[in-house]
Amino acid sequence: MTALLDWITQHLTSAPLWIQSPIVIGGALIVCALLAIPVVRVIDATDNRIMRARATRSAVAADAGGKEDNG
Repeated sequence: MTALLDWITQHLTSAPLWIQSPIVIGGALIVCALLAIPVVRVIDATDNRIMRARATRSAVAADAGGKEDNG
């Protein structure tokens, strides 16, 4: 595996800039896309918990406001 990475690095650094740039940008896009998936899932899970807590809180407040003591 090290030999393969050394070969890629050696050929990439000796390549002209117009070849290096799209390869590096393409690799960065792939890495960012893969890292974005867990970030979006964490944001969605946090939003779901917040919305559920707000719904529960408003339901409790509605129940408390609707029950009056007529005694």
